[in-house]
Amino acid sequence: MYRYLLKLTAVVCLICLPGGRVFAADRTRLMDFDGDGVTDIAVYDGAPWTFPIEQTYFQYRSSITGQIVTVQWGLTTDSSAVADYDGDGKADPSIHRWQDVSFPSTLYNAWWIKGSLLGDYARNFGPVGVNELDLLPGDYDGDGKAEPAFTHQTCDLGDPNNTDDDFCQFFYTYAQPPNDESFVSQVTGYYYNYTVYGGGLAAAGDYDGDGTSDVVVYDPQIQQFKVYARPYSPTTQNIQRYVPLDIDLPTPGDFNRDGRTDFAGVKNFQSQTLQPLIWKVRYNLRNGLVVGFDVAWGMSNEYPVPGDYDGDQKTDLAVYNKQTSTWTIRRSSDMQTWTVVLGDSNDTPVTFPTQNPRCFNPMPGSQCTP
Repeated sequence: MYRYLLKLTAVVCLICLPGGRVFAADRTRLMDFDGDGVTDIAVYDGAPWTFPIEQTYFQYRSSITGQIVTVQWGLTTDSSAVADYDGDGKADPSIHRWQDVSFPSTLYNAWWIKGSLLGDYARNFGPVGVNELDLLPGDYDGDGKAEPAFTHQTCDLGDPNNTDDDFCQFFYTYAQPPNDESFVSQVTGYYYNYTVYGGGLAAAGDYDGDGTSDVVVYDPQIQQFKVYARPYSPTTQNIQRYVPLDIDLPTPGDFNRDGRTDFAGVKNFQSQTLQPLIWKVRYNLRNGLVVGFDVAWGMSNEYPVPGDYDGDQKTDLAVYNKQTSTWTIRRSSDMQTWTVVLGDSNDTPVTFPTQNPRCFNPMPGSQCTP
């Protein structure tokens, strides 16, 4: 059962920017395949499409025509890595490949991008043969184009009877391409490794509204977002801000149309007993006030898929039911419910905040935590 507002933490006057159109400045993760400024309902099918070649495909519902568009791209073991890599305002169907499905002993670290402007190309980036990367492409250098990026956690758990020596390193890594367009013909890029000690869940977004993606991590052990300050350094940790929020999974988005990503997440995600999925949003206001709302939308066995599905430059609450392939969206423009069926039980919703298999296919009763 879907309910609207459970608790309003505060009521605020939204900030309006000149020109009438305000939104989080980094639009490379909008998941807009047809370029009209609206998030499209989209899935990535990881199941075999043809035989013997185990191809996969993207499907999206065009917000312009309402038609279902199918784009073949990828193989069974690939993961979705959609973003706008060429800066034309359209999401590019893209995958990360870690293994050759026909020859499992052959390992990769390839990003295959089907560019809507620059054509098809591949880049090798990241650790070879690792399939549980949290893929977070975004515009980290402010050029209007997404760069490949991911997080990866390694832990030295030491003696299982002694947790005092447990140590985790959380690597937030993004590619830094050359200043010209020639990188599209290269298979390697520049690497930037940023080590965040203590572990966590990445919460990609543009939190200061400057047009670039920021390094923000949710630490489930202390139940706080940690905003890291630029310039980023692999050796120096400079946490600019902590924001407390008790959630299971970050669901970043611009929920109040002020041009800055808000601190948000869901509670009860994949809980052992069926419960309402609780969305918690704290507006990222320039004056530093912590205000927002908690609301029930969806159920704990559904997947949060936030996006701007009605084109009003506000993130809408939305869930995807894997069993029924049903998308249930609460449009922020009129607060009406919009239901669409797209996908099947093998599909991954493109707007799910992480494409990490650990989060999308958790064990029963587990939470999406490191």
